[in-house]
Amino acid sequence: MPEWPIRDVSRVTGVTSRALRHYEQIGLLRPSRVAENGYRLYGDAELSRLYRILSLRSLELPLATIQIALEDDATGYDSVKWPRHDGFIWPHPRLADGVATATTGPTRT
Repeated sequence: MPEWPIRDVSRVTGVTSRALRHYEQIGLLRPSRVAENGYRLYGDAELSRLYRILSLRSLELPLATIQIALEDDATGYDSVKWPRHDGFIWPHPRLADGVATATTGPTRT
């Protein structure tokens, strides 16, 4: 199983190494292991979780809410008090495009 050091994860995802360490400290994202030299290493499962965290952060959800949602994928989303918006507008056009693609399928050009 491939593993990536915190430096590479930070560079590829745009999340600072400090933020990754904070996520570890609060129990939101733990590295797959810490090497003898102290380097934090992340595997596929951790990167998948990180991308779920980033998706929820793009909706401007607080970390505590994200943690509740990710604790149990089967029931976590139902137990979260999601913010309600009148006339909800997607915060990022790319996210809205992704949702449209996911629900309707890709468009052919």
